[in-house]
Amino acid sequence: MTAFEISKKFHCCQRTVLNKLLEHRVPIRTISEASVLKPSRYPRYDFSGNLEEKAYLIGFRLGDLTVEERNQSAPTIYVRASSTKPIFVHLMNKLFSPYGHVWNNNKPSKTGNFNVKCYLNRSFNFLLKKEDLIEPWILKNKKYFAAFLAGYTDAEGCFQISKNGKNSNFSIKSEDKNILFQISQQLNKLGILCRPPRLTRKKGTIRKGIINNKDEWTLLVGRKNSLLKLIKMTNPYLKHPEKREKIIAVRKNILERYRKFNIYWSNRWDKLYLREGIKI
Repeated sequence: MTAFEISKKFHCCQRTVLNKLLEHRVPIRTISEASVLKPSRYPRYDFSGNLEEKAYLIGFRLGDLTVEERNQSAPTIYVRASSTKPIFVHLMNKLFSPYGHVWNNNKPSKTGNFNVKCYLNRSFNFLLKKEDLIEPWILKNKKYFAAFLAGYTDAEGCFQISKNGKNSNFSIKSEDKNILFQISQQLNKLGILCRPPRLTRKKGTIRKGIINNKDEWTLLVGRKNSLLKLIKMTNPYLKHPEKREKIIAVRKNILERYRKFNIYWSNRWDKLYLREGIKI
């Protein structure tokens, strides 16, 4: 029984109960022990165990989420994120509300951000790890890699069309150098050709009042046929509404250019790819 339950039964305050326990040298639970026994305010459910969903969530977490625990014995995993776009709150609800309570501040803060916090149980321990690395089990399976890349894209990636409509591309800007190089290598293995990520902002660079703590790298996919393959691969897993709208627009743009110019293969970068050891 808790001190509150005992005090209620004997019609006294909790402080009296605690004093009596201390007086008779009865061991008292620590805060962490008590938190384990305390019932959750909101119901929480175990992760589904689906490996494609797990790969997506890991990619999304590495890109955009903060995941914490109060201590190793606490029952709750806290997932936090913020964005200036209300649609991001909708995405967080879609991802995590089946498993636990999702809180948000409803209105943007003074900085213009919508803050979201999710309360999950320990079956989501796999989200705690934050490393600049894609796990081997994800790289060994095409579907798991596609799901991971979709999650990482929903967090950090961008599909774009130039203003004149003559070019389109996919890019990811991130400080996770190793992850970007792993993505690049895996894409080339799958026939989605791209050059190695390049350094685009050095550590210490100031932009909009924010200092880069690490170097920023950019991965770019620009070949039309490679973009179509990338869209086909990630389409089943992308969940961000804006990203889904973009892949439809990019695909339409590429097919229109194919019809207009009757060119199905871009040879613009072939010599450069061959020089860098990328098989065409």
